Amino acid sequence: MLLAALASEPAIAQMPVLRGVTGVQVEYKEPINPAHRPIYERLKNRRVLEQFREFMSPLKLQRSLNVSLSGCNGIINAVHQSGRITYCYELVANMQRQIAETNQAIERMKVDLRTAEEAAKKR
Repeated sequence: MLLAALASEPAIAQMPVLRGVTGVQVEYKEPINPAHRPIYERLKNRRVLEQFREFMSPLKLQRSLNVSLSGCNGIINAVHQSGRITYCYELVANMQRQIAETNQAIERMKVDLRTAEEAAKKR
């Protein structure tokens, strides 16, 4: 009876387990560009890389994975090479700009929509 009940239950999704060593090491490198200092402080204070490490913790990696935030000499990029992932401050800054521009465009569209609605009511 218990077996029948278990058989009728949907399978529980499990994280894959890769046999091996270590885990994820994180590092916030001091930005060279002073404009990146607020990004560095905000991400470090919010413990973004530590959250990523926790997210990855169920995996048993074959070798350690080093994840860092670093300046990339003005290049908007993220790099994965030889067990190291580097997220560039320039990439984060670019994403922030794109989000701000998108939010501004949405606000302009809302204004345009309200203007069109008001004009339609006057007809």
